[in-house]
Parts: sequence; C-alpha cells; structure tokens
Amino acid sequence: MLNTTKGFLTILLEATQGYIGRLDEVLREAAIASLSQGHKKVDHKILKEIAREYS
Repeated sequence: MLNTTKGFLTILLEATQGYIGRLDEVLREAAIASLSQGHKKVDHKILKEIAREYS
C-alpha cells in the first residue's frame, strides 16, 4: 500500500508542481474518469493519463 501511495504522490507532485488549484483539477478529472469507467477509487493508470496532460 505504501508503494502505491508513494506512486500517486509522485505523479501528483510532478503534474501539479505543488499548486493546490492544479491538484484539485487533476484529482477531480481523475475521479470523474475513474468513476465513468466503473472504478470505485481513482485508478493508478487513469491518474497517470490525466497527470500527463498537466505535465
């Protein structure tokens, strides 16, 4: 679980550069995309795809 959390944090930090507003956008888009694909949690693959758009 720790490796997964660390991976999520690394992705988010790289995509947002620490900006809270951008973090909100990335997480919101990742949550919507994950839910629309039937996941109950933010999927790691989807988060990477969304974060790539902000990098």
